[in-house]
Amino acid sequence: MDCRGEGREGRHGFFRFASRSRPTRCLAAFVLTFLAGSHAFGSDCPDGKTAKKGFVLGRPGVNSVVRPSDEQVTMLQNTYKSETPQTQFLVGGLIEVFRDGAKGQFVALPESDFRKLFPLREGEEQEVSWLWLDAKKGRVERNSMSLKVTGVETLSLGSCAYDVQAVRQILMSGEGEVLDARTALYSPELQAVLAKRYDEGTTRELTVAYRTIRPLVE
Repeated sequence: MDCRGEGREGRHGFFRFASRSRPTRCLAAFVLTFLAGSHAFGSDCPDGKTAKKGFVLGRPGVNSVVRPSDEQVTMLQNTYKSETPQTQFLVGGLIEVFRDGAKGQFVALPESDFRKLFPLREGEEQEVSWLWLDAKKGRVERNSMSLKVTGVETLSLGSCAYDVQAVRQILMSGEGEVLDARTALYSPELQAVLAKRYDEGTTRELTVAYRTIRPLVE
């Protein structure tokens, strides 16, 4: 029996969302998923219990080793097909506070404890601010970001599926100028962003997502 429905692919085919199943024919599958307590199917799908051992996200041209921690800070080590590697640290796996790589070197000095933002709640809008210390450009800037969970979706990475929060992020300068706006598809279970959606609601809407996930083997 096929419970997948039609699904939907992003513009670059990087991902597919799980669609709503037929209530009656797929009841057994729903019950099994509910009892499992997670949408991660199979032993090769990292979940909240195993994620802190590390896992690897992949899409064409990019592999990211993800290492969540008990301190609510996630480390990403990104390797690219045509660029030098990059290391990032993100509070909660969502707010970047450190980057070291060819695309830039910076540290964000928070003006409050970002960890207190989590867990994020649907419909609640919050704002954080920090000093942007850019070593490559040799400057210090004040930035802020508003965050709002606009909904919850299900994102499939290969045979694994996760509930993700759609977090609208708007980055602003100290003068209030909008520098960037996007929606992060964020997994609280994994403490990681699994996809990013740009120009949401317009004809130019683009979603860039990882396609695969697997446990880290060292």
